[in-house]
Amino acid sequence: MSNREMSPETATTESSRPDRRPPRAGMVALVAALIAVVFTWATSFLTPVIVTQTAARGDYQNVFMFPAIAWGVIIVLELVAVVAGIMGLRTPNCRARSGAALALGATGILGFLLKFGAYLLSAGLP
Repeated sequence: MSNREMSPETATTESSRPDRRPPRAGMVALVAALIAVVFTWATSFLTPVIVTQTAARGDYQNVFMFPAIAWGVIIVLELVAVVAGIMGLRTPNCRARSGAALALGATGILGFLLKFGAYLLSAGLP
């Protein structure tokens, strides 16, 4: 029998096997979400210190360089967590990890948008 021809018995046994692929999407999503949470905490605590030190040196051009780069990295990690979490929810394995990562990523993005909106409102921009 050639590779293209299969008997009905082998076709049913091969298709009835459970999916044994490792659930990578859920794990990638959870790791990205946890790293984003840790970076968010670090950025929240380090930003006032770095801004104060930069302003004390008189370097006003680079005052907000650290927060801009840090929040860019955080948003990318949260988007990875959301996308990988959605992909992980479609697989039958590890839906809890994918759901947790999706929740962490979505709340992180929502928190960033609210924080950014508060900055715009406090600066007097529309």
